[in-house]
Amino acid sequence: MEFLRRNAGLINMAMFAVLLAVTVPTMLSAGPQLKALTTQVKELRELAGLQGGYQREAVRYASGVLNTIETLRGKGVEVMTKGIGGKAEPLEEWLVGARREALVLVFTTKSPQAFLRELCQSMALNRPFHLRFPDGKTEKLEDWLRREHPATAVLPEDA
Repeated sequence: MEFLRRNAGLINMAMFAVLLAVTVPTMLSAGPQLKALTTQVKELRELAGLQGGYQREAVRYASGVLNTIETLRGKGVEVMTKGIGGKAEPLEEWLVGARREALVLVFTTKSPQAFLRELCQSMALNRPFHLRFPDGKTEKLEDWLRREHPATAVLPEDA
């Protein structure tokens, strides 16, 4: 799992290149080739060790979470971890990495709760992310999402 996180960009580019190489000829001839494409994508996901099948709900949930965080764009909010070694970065910069990570998390987590937990925690420091607002107040990203994102608000708390 750590390998996937560290190499998410490389994995994404490789999967895109393979899918593009397979998709273009398939789209041109369509028909029986579409079934072959589906099989090849499934095999690629299995080869990469990605769990479970494609779930529209997972993609929809992840997009909703990220779009909700996007509402803070341009408001001077920073994302940070607290404690020794914690650093703050502008929300806009954090979102770039978060979107890449979310792509991997959609396929590697088994539930919305697991997705939320992984997205809202720094892998390097093993600490939760906090939002720091321009007035200096801070709030855990997960707590903010539970209040602001309807689909997250109804999720049971992780034990």
